[in-house]
Amino acid sequence: MIKTTLHHYCFDINYPDQKAAWGALKKQLAPILYLQMNAHSGGNQPITRRNDSEAVELEVKHLFDNQWNEIAVGDKSGRRLFDWYLEYRLTGQHIKQGHWLEQTQEMIDIRNNTRKCGYCGAQSTGPEEFHTACLGSQYLKQDDIYLIRMRAVSERPRQFPKLTKAEASVLIPAYEVAQGLGAEEREKKAHSRLRKKVAALVPDAERKAAELIAEAEKKTTAYTWLLDHKFRELDNVIYYSHTDKFCFGWREPYGADASVLRESLEGFPFDYEVK
Repeated sequence: MIKTTLHHYCFDINYPDQKAAWGALKKQLAPILYLQMNAHSGGNQPITRRNDSEAVELEVKHLFDNQWNEIAVGDKSGRRLFDWYLEYRLTGQHIKQGHWLEQTQEMIDIRNNTRKCGYCGAQSTGPEEFHTACLGSQYLKQDDIYLIRMRAVSERPRQFPKLTKAEASVLIPAYEVAQGLGAEEREKKAHSRLRKKVAALVPDAERKAAELIAEAEKKTTAYTWLLDHKFRELDNVIYYSHTDKFCFGWREPYGADASVLRESLEGFPFDYEVK
């Protein structure tokens, strides 16, 4: 958690003194903040704030180069707070309204010392140059490995240079292992997503076969019981595996004859319903 001050501003630049104040604020913020975030807020917000400030607490689990998440308090959800925000107005563009965050040294340091993966956005304060956990991603292509490079959150814009020959000589073989590619070192590659998928083919087929056999055995027992009890309308009986229940009348409901059928099914060995 980081504590800082959120400053709100609202100027009507039709008035010379407010226009000058807006110019002074832009001059003050330009050297210290990344960029002005212009965003449409879903409509022209009423002018509810003038120039005031409030204390805020920022969470540090998810860092960005131009914004922060405010810590939620009780039932009140945290706001998304930009380093420098200016509301985009469809009309009344003479109104300059928004907010900016006072940049503390703690905010600057945590951005400088935290690095983000260019591929998945994972953050780390460790020394690793690459987020190798991404190498096994099903969506990562070999040509995009350079994107797993870790770069400081504060780097603006963050750069992701292509792999050097030395980096490629390490990361490409590691990528192939993580993806399960190639015939060499099959044991190491057995934990890759694709190898696991292939290895599961036979066990999955055996499981499905066992389920089909068990279902066929249940149907055999049920239909044999029905035939033994002189019930011949097997085409109007279906077994629903998802409910583990036989349904009589799924093609043609029995209607008024349902009660008679239920009497004849006394002793039927499985759960059932009659339509």
